[in-house]
Amino acid sequence: MLKLTLFVCVFVLSVTAPLAAQSNAQQAIALAGKVSSETEPAMEGVLVRAKGAGISVSITVVTNRSGEYSFPASRLTPRKYNLDIRAVGYDLADPVSVEVTPGKAARADLKLVPAKNLSAQLTSAEWLLSIPGTEEQKSQLFRCAACHSLNPIVQSTYDKEGWLTTFARMRGYSEQAVLSHPVELPYKVTVKPDPDFAEYLTTINLSSKTKWGYELKTLPRPTGRATRVIITEYDLPDPSRLPHDADLDDKGMIWYNDFREPLIGRLDPRTGEIKEWSFPPLKPDFPPGTLSIEPGVNGFLWIPRFRQAGITRFDPRTEQFQTWPDLPEYNTDHSIDAQVASAPDGTVWYPNGDNLKIYRLDPKTGHIDAYPMYPDYQPGLGGIIVQFSYNKKPEGHFTYGVAADSKSNAYFCDMTGGNIGSRQRSKSYT
Repeated sequence: MLKLTLFVCVFVLSVTAPLAAQSNAQQAIALAGKVSSETEPAMEGVLVRAKGAGISVSITVVTNRSGEYSFPASRLTPRKYNLDIRAVGYDLADPVSVEVTPGKAARADLKLVPAKNLSAQLTSAEWLLSIPGTEEQKSQLFRCAACHSLNPIVQSTYDKEGWLTTFARMRGYSEQAVLSHPVELPYKVTVKPDPDFAEYLTTINLSSKTKWGYELKTLPRPTGRATRVIITEYDLPDPSRLPHDADLDDKGMIWYNDFREPLIGRLDPRTGEIKEWSFPPLKPDFPPGTLSIEPGVNGFLWIPRFRQAGITRFDPRTEQFQTWPDLPEYNTDHSIDAQVASAPDGTVWYPNGDNLKIYRLDPKTGHIDAYPMYPDYQPGLGGIIVQFSYNKKPEGHFTYGVAADSKSNAYFCDMTGGNIGSRQRSKSYT
């Protein structure tokens, strides 16, 4: 079964014009076929992926309303390819491989059978559709699904006490932690027990039963225009990479960061060539991964250091890094620099997720200004700083996301407070 996962091998999805078989009969076809099952003789919206032996790039196309798929010859070089599929509720009946040769279209018709394990195919969106619960209960799960899969939750066997223990343990880990690579925070975190949510989770997992007591619901496959795409996937050098963000520079190169490791990478989508660079930590005891990367003026790349408390610039011409730590008076164990906005005047803006300050760095002088994003806000008067909080009424502030306009002013998003703020050198608006 085809698994599209950002964390293992999928990095870039490129959407092109309609497939040759559907819109341009003159274009040469390298491989084509039809996808069917016992219940659907022509299956529309099935993703068919071709992965060549010994290469790091794979190509995916989607079947049309007749169940037909086709790969343009410009996308598949002559070699042997293994085929797999993504169609929720189905598996390939048998493994399929096919030889693509020059000047001749190969054919491989694919037969699908009901999936042996439907639950393993569900996305987090489909789990949210399937599980019972109120809007408020599900909203707390959305906080998880914004970054992580819900599969470990619904597959778990924790009872109420087990969940309360797990909540406390999880709060001691960084956001960069995954099941295979736990990343602990270097300081103690106090967690307020949430017995109601713990009890709710026992109603949707397998703590008291061997099978879920609710119907597993799936989303429909693509149809019509949504099937006319070509998806290109690039394997990264290490399968444990966690590329969190990617951005395109003015030369057509794709730059990515890593949420677990202190490194950045450059992908040439024309050749599939990848090169990576590492940089030293600012706080050796803190998680070193980063959350975002953004190209700036003069070709520089900017990387906020997340829990390392600082901002780093990379010059692709010299392959050198330069770093500015957070101002000492604001540099605490809880400092988080998540995103950055490069301004046209050469400065950069980056908000701190802990103290509601937004920093403005002038790299020419190294000077950093710190502005309060909400100068009149006092948490003790009723607000809270909580990310993804479920609020019937906006309360408190938690900013996430920043951009700069043509006049080098900054704009930031407040997920908890429900507003967008603006910051200039001398004044702010919300």
